[in-house]
Amino acid sequence: MGGRLSDDALHPAAREKRPRLRHPVPGRFAVVFLLFASLTAARANDCPSPAAPEPGPLARTLERLRSGAPLRILAIGSSSTRGVGASSPGMAYPARLEAALEKAYPGRVTVINAGIGGELAAATVDRLGHEMELAEPDLVLWQVGTNDALTPAVSEEDFGLALEAGADLVARRARDLLLIDPQVFKSAANPGRYERFVALVGDLAHRRRLALFSRNKAMKFWEKAGAADDLVTRDGLHMNDKGYGCVAETLALEIERQVAGR
Repeated sequence: MGGRLSDDALHPAAREKRPRLRHPVPGRFAVVFLLFASLTAARANDCPSPAAPEPGPLARTLERLRSGAPLRILAIGSSSTRGVGASSPGMAYPARLEAALEKAYPGRVTVINAGIGGELAAATVDRLGHEMELAEPDLVLWQVGTNDALTPAVSEEDFGLALEAGADLVARRARDLLLIDPQVFKSAANPGRYERFVALVGDLAHRRRLALFSRNKAMKFWEKAGAADDLVTRDGLHMNDKGYGCVAETLALEIERQVAGR
């Protein structure tokens, strides 16, 4: 489609430097964005939005926003970060997230899009350190798992190791990490395998006490609310402008709730 992103539109070389739930399992804790439905809607997109979950372990992010300091966010991952399916780079979720947060914190929020379409988790980890050096982020948003789940050569064990390595790297640099799990994909050749990869991302969040934006659960909720078909492109995998807007607005609303202590 003529308005879609080109393959090189958001390659790193083209960029400037520039939720309420405790799991009652002993020794395990998870913060999961997007679990329970509410009657509210995301601001600009009329997307059904879940109720406010428990504040997550985003200490650096909240401290900077509460103190009036600038906030830098690195969005890393594959095509869903890059914005495949969007009509332009400005309609991808990272750009939309920056715009949404800028309304609440004018002149203080920068979101760097480091998505590369088709990338596997291990490849993302390989470049994560360099991307963090360039972006100097306070918060890393890692969208991960879809391509690994759809690539038979990637074992669940190898995927799990890549997740651990990425989390370790962000932790060593004392930055906040928020995971974004795979979207719903009804045409997956092996649905059971796909769901196990989704679960692996959630399990990492539980074990490591990381924030998790459960895009998978959100899309399942949106489907029950009758909105899901309007949020994806014809390939049934990538989101469209409205879908990316829903993700961005819901993330921004949750960050604002946490800053406000709600």
